[in-house]
Amino acid sequence: MVGAAVLALAVAIYVLSVAPAPLSTVKTFVASLETNDFEAAYSIYHADLRQRQSFPEFVEAWKGRSSSLSKANRSWSTDVENDTAEVKGRFSTAGGVDWSAVFRLINQDELWQIIDYEVMDGLSDFGPGA
Repeated sequence: MVGAAVLALAVAIYVLSVAPAPLSTVKTFVASLETNDFEAAYSIYHADLRQRQSFPEFVEAWKGRSSSLSKANRSWSTDVENDTAEVKGRFSTAGGVDWSAVFRLINQDELWQIIDYEVMDGLSDFGPGA
């Protein structure tokens, strides 16, 4: 059991290290939500977004979705242009919880942070060419 946990952690570190920086940032954000480490996830927000959404509002917004993340299948797409990026994620669970999100990121001083996001229930916004 311990060996499986160590292997899973090693795989997660490898995947995060080879992913493009904006995608790695969003995956870290989602992994923090998955473990209910809301403080770590909130720290990934850019200061402008933290001014628009307080920590209690952040927890309220993400608390309900975080419980389904550990059982979710995920798919990602990333669009990077200079110091901005958009990462789209789709989350589907066996229990029928389907939702998607678009995260907009900004790179300042070699650090990618989430500056805005939009969550959508259902998968209609994520199809080929969407």
